[in-house]
Amino acid sequence: MGLKPAARDLALFTSDVDAAAAALFTRNHFPGAPIILGRETIKGGVLRAIVANSRCSNVATGSDGLANARRMAAACAAELQTSADRVLVSSTGVIGVPLPIEKIAAFVRSVDRCVVIEEGDPVLADALRAAGLQVEAKPESFRFGELNVERVRRILARDASPEPEPTPGKPPQLCEACPYHPVYGTLRKLDCIVAGDIGCYTLGVLPPYQGMDTCVAMGASLGVGLGLRHALPEKDARRVVSIIGDSTFVHTGLNGLVEMIYNPPATGHVLVVLDNGTTAMTGQQEHPGTGRTLGHDPTGKVSIEGIARALGVPNVDVIDPMADAAGFERLLLDRLERRELSVIVARRPCVLAAADIRRHEKAAAEKLAAASCAACAEPENV
Repeated sequence: MGLKPAARDLALFTSDVDAAAAALFTRNHFPGAPIILGRETIKGGVLRAIVANSRCSNVATGSDGLANARRMAAACAAELQTSADRVLVSSTGVIGVPLPIEKIAAFVRSVDRCVVIEEGDPVLADALRAAGLQVEAKPESFRFGELNVERVRRILARDASPEPEPTPGKPPQLCEACPYHPVYGTLRKLDCIVAGDIGCYTLGVLPPYQGMDTCVAMGASLGVGLGLRHALPEKDARRVVSIIGDSTFVHTGLNGLVEMIYNPPATGHVLVVLDNGTTAMTGQQEHPGTGRTLGHDPTGKVSIEGIARALGVPNVDVIDPMADAAGFERLLLDRLERRELSVIVARRPCVLAAADIRRHEKAAAEKLAAASCAACAEPENV
């Protein structure tokens, strides 16, 4: 029948001969148009066809809805060369929202050719043809894929020739100059078990690094990593590292850091915060760790390393993994060998956002300087 959005919404059941028929209808005092018409039709006790549709119930549509139900019965009867009182109309779906059939019919009559171009199944085209309107639907071969300009031109030209093979897709990957490359290279080299998180850095799960073993939900890297540290045999537990981006950390990672302090594993734990100074995955928005509002105006800045130290993490380090890849490797190896809690902030601006970050930082500094000068000029400060 097509109750699901991706399925057909019209079905026609026919008999080659008149068939004895009976029906049981709802006792609702406010039935829809198909029920009203169906009660009339079934009185004759004979049917040749049942036409049923979903998505539009034709309920609470008044006299127009009843007229449309009659038109549907008449259209089916004409196709089957029988009378309308031999066709039972059945509808289910949205209540009180009929198709603006008269407006559509007026438009169809005003043109020489009407083509219904819709993505997916021919939902609207089938409904209009069921109402007796002479419209064209797109060919079956165009049910799938995007209807771009070139494909629409082919539909309008009735071009049924085979479409060219689509250009092979390219798998997603970290940017070539991404500061996370040395991080994932080190994690792979040291054979770490990596509890990952949500962000552009999640692409590290793909080749060539395949450097992420879990990715459950935003902010889950710490909880999952701590759980693995508690549950795995010591040899494996000491290989576990949690990684999380700076934006994700300030949004949903703080609770996990508190848990790390409150319920530390016996083997310790290592958290690597990938700080690229922006929310890179979703459009380079500011976040509480950048010191700027969404409008790039200066505001209070949350210090990731400051929070870690304030909570009592024994080992807190900040390093640029691109400028000192070997130093990052030595640092991570040292922290993995300790039975202590460690936070490593791997800080390097996103290569795509670096220029904008510098520009926003300069503008923010100028605004702060201007505000300071204005404050000095106040009479009480002179």
